[in-house]
Amino acid sequence: MGNLQNLDYLALNSNNLTCSIPPTIFNISTIKRITLAEQQFSGHFPSTIGHSLPNMEGTTPNSITNASKLSVLDLSYNSFFGLILNTFGSLKFLGLLNLAYNYLTTESSTGGLSFLPSLNSCRMLAFLGLGFNPLRGIPSTIN
Repeated sequence: MGNLQNLDYLALNSNNLTCSIPPTIFNISTIKRITLAEQQFSGHFPSTIGHSLPNMEGTTPNSITNASKLSVLDLSYNSFFGLILNTFGSLKFLGLLNLAYNYLTTESSTGGLSFLPSLNSCRMLAFLGLGFNPLRGIPSTIN
């Protein structure tokens, strides 16, 4: 799949795919949107991919930023845990980032949503979904 260097949209949603996800998806630098929602995928989050993968778990890898032209990233309704990455901010074309319904947190020492300033470079960001995560505090940047 990594040889499809002109691919910008891959839609496989609402199927009953049970196979493994090719780890080369995020090596396609032209990819803008990947929709794999409502599948039967399970197991750990592969270190090089991740977009709307139901039933996936683990931490979100820094390598997700390999898809530098990504405009939609929906990781909602999964079992992801750990810190919300500051590296999402390097996805400059991101218009939608949905991290809702997971177990994601922020650094407790800084309080609030410490990753928010990293999203300043995402000028196209119109939707940020953070609901139903164990987040605490109000960002210090909100007065």
